Amino acid sequence: MKKTDDRYQSICATIKLDVEAKNEERELMRDDQRFAAGDQWPDVIRKARELSNRPIQTVNRIPAFIDQVTGDARQNKPSIKIHPGEDGDADVAIVYDGLVRAIQNESNADFAYDSAVENTANFGFGAWRVKTDYESEDSFNQVLLIERIADPLSVYFDKNSQQPDYSDARHVTVKVKVTKDEYKERWKGQTESAYNFDDFKSDWAVDKDQVVVAEHWYKTEESATLYALADAEGNVTTSLEMIDGMVVVQQRQTNITKVKMCYVSGGGILEEKEWAGKILPIVGVNGKEDLVDGKRTLRGIVRFAKDPQRMYNYWRTIDTEQKALAPK
Repeated sequence: MKKTDDRYQSICATIKLDVEAKNEERELMRDDQRFAAGDQWPDVIRKARELSNRPIQTVNRIPAFIDQVTGDARQNKPSIKIHPGEDGDADVAIVYDGLVRAIQNESNADFAYDSAVENTANFGFGAWRVKTDYESEDSFNQVLLIERIADPLSVYFDKNSQQPDYSDARHVTVKVKVTKDEYKERWKGQTESAYNFDDFKSDWAVDKDQVVVAEHWYKTEESATLYALADAEGNVTTSLEMIDGMVVVQQRQTNITKVKMCYVSGGGILEEKEWAGKILPIVGVNGKEDLVDGKRTLRGIVRFAKDPQRMYNYWRTIDTEQKALAPK
């Protein structure tokens, strides 16, 4: 039990560091999100004008610029393409390309890509994910799916990641809200204790019938010995069973990367499983990157369009007010 407690504390410490590193940036993104949705007047000015019955006009021009970017993306849809390498087999590449295209079509991956682009254009960050599911209710066969993440601000990548696609991230956490009924059904006997994210804001408030859970993905390294076999295919393996009776040409020590996931609540680790791959199945999409004093900040279209938009709202409101007060 002590070992489990130590792992839980270690996971919580990792999540806390990632969340704290993004707190300031995420608050800017939330403000961009609210601004694009029409909340464009400072509360002090709005209340003062409401008390004096003066007009408040919001002529929101921001969505037009966001729609222009997303419209261009929809006209030139991103997709995954497979090409043979220098010595690759073109026929095999065609087969893989067809499989990937089928996965994207069955998943309606366009929704995931479009949502990620729209969020990136808006406030500078979008995300989507790869998941597995059974192909039907009466089958044991699993299929890959590409699924959108509706709220990318619930995703926290490794704070030490430097690559724009987060391929070097060692872990990623997703805030998940589940109903209490689903929680009881899925994790029987576990206390309904919400995970305590320190950056809760009013826009991520939890309803009374919901529980917050942290979905934490992480990479592990396992040491192994890699063997090169003297066969016609030039196979390499880490399995001792495969080298039985075979001639080993050379060998070396290596690290095998595995991806694992656990659901964490406020009371402990709820569930653990291993992912059949070496890459984190959460994909982040970055907007414009600003590097100032060694600190990277992401932004979208809205960030530097706020002041011009506020000025436009103000002068249109003043114009309306003056014309309303003028004699007929």
